Amino acid sequence: MLKIAVIGVDASYPWYRKEWKKAAKKLGVKVSLIYMHDVVLKIDQKKGVRAQYWVYDKKQKKVIVRDFKDFDILIRRWISKYYIQSLVLGWYMKRLGKVVLNSKLEMILDKVSQAIRLYEAGLPHPLTWQALRPRNAKKLLSQIENFPVIIKPISGTMGQGVFKAKSRSGAFKLIGKKDIHGLLIQRDLDIKYDLRIFVVGNKCLGAMKRMAPEGDFRSNVAVGGTTEKYELTPGLKNLALRAAKAMGYEICGVDVMFRNKKPYILEVNRTPQFRGFSKTFKINVTEEILKFAISRHKRNGLTKIFTPKRKEVKFEKKEFNNIAKEAETIERKEKIEPEFTKKVISEAKIQEKKPEFKKKIIATPLKVNPKKIKIGNKKLTGFKEHKISSKKSNELKKDNLSK
Repeated sequence: MLKIAVIGVDASYPWYRKEWKKAAKKLGVKVSLIYMHDVVLKIDQKKGVRAQYWVYDKKQKKVIVRDFKDFDILIRRWISKYYIQSLVLGWYMKRLGKVVLNSKLEMILDKVSQAIRLYEAGLPHPLTWQALRPRNAKKLLSQIENFPVIIKPISGTMGQGVFKAKSRSGAFKLIGKKDIHGLLIQRDLDIKYDLRIFVVGNKCLGAMKRMAPEGDFRSNVAVGGTTEKYELTPGLKNLALRAAKAMGYEICGVDVMFRNKKPYILEVNRTPQFRGFSKTFKINVTEEILKFAISRHKRNGLTKIFTPKRKEVKFEKKEFNNIAKEAETIERKEKIEPEFTKKVISEAKIQEKKPEFKKKIIATPLKVNPKKIKIGNKKLTGFKEHKISSKKSNELKKDNLSK
């Protein structure tokens, strides 16, 4: 029996749990719904890398540890908070030779990167601007001539944080009220409905028409939008499959809308919700996803688990000793250098405090007693007695002789 792990928040919704269990029972496979925050990674130099999930069992009253290597297929579902961690888990499972869906493990976190991918694939997409600062967003809005515009966060789901600004002043008010860390501004196509095309593998399950509720421009089912079947034409099918291929998704929801008889791709959702789609078409979407996953597993023919060999670097005892000695010398230098620098700095400060010695030329005659010198009847005054060292006197004598 194939074991399939479905990670994401589907485990927290009763309706999704029922759908997965029903489909698993019908196809004869075992499906485990796992919360991403229960995943634990272990990286050991001897035992290698291991990915597990720890679940608390209420009956046994203890935490049960299970390993992901026991699963054959990993399906990454609705994950927003732990998206990067889910990528790591996907890489781990791929290295074990497991089937991972979606298989393209890339950092496509926001709607801007999607817009660039669609542009590169030559697919139609509404005129889009991005701004990370509110002041830059205001500057962009001042350059836009045609209103209304749609303002939305760079990353988001289920129509949350999406607003419609009918004028420039209204857009400024919206930006001023909200704590913004990244905005996407798109031209409003002024439509009353959009289409959700559900893609699984190379197959389109159908096209669902989503109509916005009264007083709202958003057509998401999560905000009260109503749905009905829409004819899936060959052109729409081709457009949806091309969009899925451009993003590298096997399972996705492609949102399309029309303006002036021209289709525009609004978004390619990597983990689309399908409750509204299942009720509209009366099909079990989880069954279609599991069928595709099983077919991918059979096509790959992965029956044995392979673990890539890690390049081992063997060290001898001498090499270890040398590395340890080098580390010790570095530690000693680190201890000695600060003490030495402290001494140098203190000595420099002392020298700065000392006054600089300036050589002064003293024009002093030889030792003379003014009492003994007379000019006429008057004694010569104004000479003072200067005591000088023997060295200084000798230097003065030499100078006088040379003169």
